[in-house]
Amino acid sequence: MRLAVPTVPASTLAALAPLLADGVTTGAAAEHLHVPFTEAWHLLDNLRVAGAAVLRDCGCGVEWCCAAPTPSADQEGARR
Repeated sequence: MRLAVPTVPASTLAALAPLLADGVTTGAAAEHLHVPFTEAWHLLDNLRVAGAAVLRDCGCGVEWCCAAPTPSADQEGARR
């Protein structure tokens, strides 16, 4: 059984995009969005499940960042 990926509102995604580009902790995202820590974690995790964000080790814990885009077949062929 496949579960549906929960959506993240476009306004929230727009607010998180610049933070994800540099890497952001859950706490900083919560402060930026003015939401509780748990809600920010769920929003970020929904982006992870959708393939738009990943967790990475940042030396002092973990932070969320943009998922690296996977190269398309056209891009792969162009590199050869």
